[in-house]
Amino acid sequence: MAAVWSIVRNPVSEGLVCYEPGVGHEVKFIRVDQWLPKMKPISETEAQCALLSKYLRSYGPTTVRDFSKWSGLPVPQIKPLPEMLKDELTEIEIEGHKCLLIAVD
Repeated sequence: MAAVWSIVRNPVSEGLVCYEPGVGHEVKFIRVDQWLPKMKPISETEAQCALLSKYLRSYGPTTVRDFSKWSGLPVPQIKPLPEMLKDELTEIEIEGHKCLLIAVD
């Protein structure tokens, strides 16, 4: 397995290859473009907004700093995102911290 991993490590980390269901203990890989449906490209900002929205659905209410730590995105880069999602979000205060929450939640 170590020899195979050395061959597929880079394509897996770049998102070009993913695991395919194997049989028993067999490990299979498949090209992402053959496995996943075609998606239209979106901007980096749109992707970050979608990620924040999905994060809040799972972990909200939470702070921008918590999202930054979870996502690995720097706080200055994600600070504008709540404003872009203002119609979806509400802000609440928990123990003196401003937290974001999906409004319908």
